[in-house]
Amino acid sequence: QQLWAEAPVTVNYLRNISPVTGTKVTPHEAFMGTKPDISHLRVFGCAAYTHVPKEKHNKLQPMSRKGIFVGYEHGGHYRILFDNSSITKHSAVRFDETAIGNSHMESVWTLMTMRRRLTMMLGW
Repeated sequence: QQLWAEAPVTVNYLRNISPVTGTKVTPHEAFMGTKPDISHLRVFGCAAYTHVPKEKHNKLQPMSRKGIFVGYEHGGHYRILFDNSSITKHSAVRFDETAIGNSHMESVWTLMTMRRRLTMMLGW
């Protein structure tokens, strides 16, 4: 339920970097004049592990914190939802795109497949 507020914002972001039906141009490309970079795209809702700085943990505590990927921020940051319901932005993140939240999926329409389809559609 916590993802409902984040989902429309992420959908809008993805629509702006996706080709418009009938053309090979994205809204981003039409407005900015450059093709959007899609290398940073991740599976919405997948498990995300953020780096915990040395100052915030001791040797016995974990060096990463598990959350759920819920969106994008400017400057290459990702929005991560943690179990305490806080959403924060992070740039040092590792993703497990085969795990949605806390459950593993048997099959996932992989990000690589999506990237391939976008690349073919845009003729890159």
